Amino acid sequence: MVPPLLEISQLSKFTLADVQLDVWRGEIVTLLGKSGSGKSTLLRCICGIERPDSGLIRLDGEEIEGPNRFLPPEHRGVGLVFQNFALFPHLTVEENIRFGLKQLPAGEQQRILRQQMALQQIEGLEKRYPHQISGGQQQRVAVARALAPSPRLLLLDEPFSNLDEQVRHDLRIELRELFKAQGITAIIVSHASNDAVTTSDRIAFLDGGQIQQLAPPVDAYDQPSTPFVASYLGRANLVTARQREGRWTTILGEVPIDDPSSEPAEGVLCIRPEWIGLERAPETGDATIQRIETIGPQHFATIRMESEDFLVNLAFDRSWQPGERVRVHLALPRPLRCLRKT
Repeated sequence: MVPPLLEISQLSKFTLADVQLDVWRGEIVTLLGKSGSGKSTLLRCICGIERPDSGLIRLDGEEIEGPNRFLPPEHRGVGLVFQNFALFPHLTVEENIRFGLKQLPAGEQQRILRQQMALQQIEGLEKRYPHQISGGQQQRVAVARALAPSPRLLLLDEPFSNLDEQVRHDLRIELRELFKAQGITAIIVSHASNDAVTTSDRIAFLDGGQIQQLAPPVDAYDQPSTPFVASYLGRANLVTARQREGRWTTILGEVPIDDPSSEPAEGVLCIRPEWIGLERAPETGDATIQRIETIGPQHFATIRMESEDFLVNLAFDRSWQPGERVRVHLALPRPLRCLRKT
């Protein structure tokens, strides 16, 4: 079996505690979490800017960080795109991109420059300075500069945070397509779930200095491991459940269990608002709509059932009204697992 490109074992530093992480060749992984969760610290340890207190890091089978080994950042073959892009203000776009290529012949530098300018769609900006181009263009230049020396691994620290929403949306898609087309292995640090879901093959959710879950975006959304993960990826109803005859029994109805043998007798499930359906039942309804909330084109209802409130996604249906009696039914995309406590 081919080993991971990046292997991190029992790494500890500041808030990080015994972090384990494998990243496969050609994979895009996002470190997702709130400020202070250790995302940027982990990134800096990987590239060698900071040394962990303990732990081991291997890159492409080579130990680059360990108790008896420290490979300097410039010898690791790791590219880094900083949050503020960190372009040299006194150098042109062309000079910024060529900065890490000084050891190569002039002809090879020019070939790589043209290649990166084309890949990043920034042809024609060669002679401009960073202050003369937009934020989105600056980000593309920063990525081109990091990729020009052909690093084994690319790290990006909050690459979309300084961009307006439309540019941010476009660049997320462009970067993913570029990385996949070029076979680039990348780790992205972000606090924004939309960035992670759009760009990532897998998301590593960091909280309290530990990875709470490492999973593809769809799996993490449908089957979050902890309440933290459940709430970070969207709105969630956390519902008490008990096992009964191989199924979860909840106030909202029965739910299939992912693996009954591995689940406790009682726990908490994440039930997303769009998995709850309503039908009008003025006489026999088991819940009442308390309020309606409009967010963009979508509508959410808060329903009360046996003194508990639950959020329901009404999609685009504007016909529902507060005070209506309703009957609840569930439509789940897959069996559910019980959430772990954090």
